[in-house]
Amino acid sequence: MGCVFCEIISGGAPAAPIYEDGHVLAIMDRYPIDRGHCLVVTKRHYETISEMDSAGVGRVFGAAHAIAGAALAGLGADAFSIAQNNGKAAKQIVPHVHVHIIPRYNSTGTDWTAGRDIADMDELERLAGLIRPHVGDASASAASAAAAAGLAPPR
Repeated sequence: MGCVFCEIISGGAPAAPIYEDGHVLAIMDRYPIDRGHCLVVTKRHYETISEMDSAGVGRVFGAAHAIAGAALAGLGADAFSIAQNNGKAAKQIVPHVHVHIIPRYNSTGTDWTAGRDIADMDELERLAGLIRPHVGDASASAASAAAAAGLAPPR
């Protein structure tokens, strides 16, 4: 069985996209923890961030920054959580680098142990449509993050 994120990136599996550039793809999570749960996925397959160079990590987290802000604005969330797991012991389910951006709402709490059911693709597309207009230039956020860390700009 292949990598589900690689299948999505190649167009072989469905997804509700939010943002894409030459390095990352941001999509809605099919198994959301809370309404509007997004993922920023590296387009190149890496199992953990330890395999990436610092500039690549900066691009991923620069995009996560932009997507988090867009999710707050587009969904009216009260806050957000960011998670990035590396390896089975860290509870990484899909062995492909991805960052979770989970909008949080005062009305729903923050239960990380709640069951995660598969979401309806039409609903994911609707939520992605609410977030997309607020993304702006995520590649600019990535470049700013990399520059602040003294790294080369994204290529």
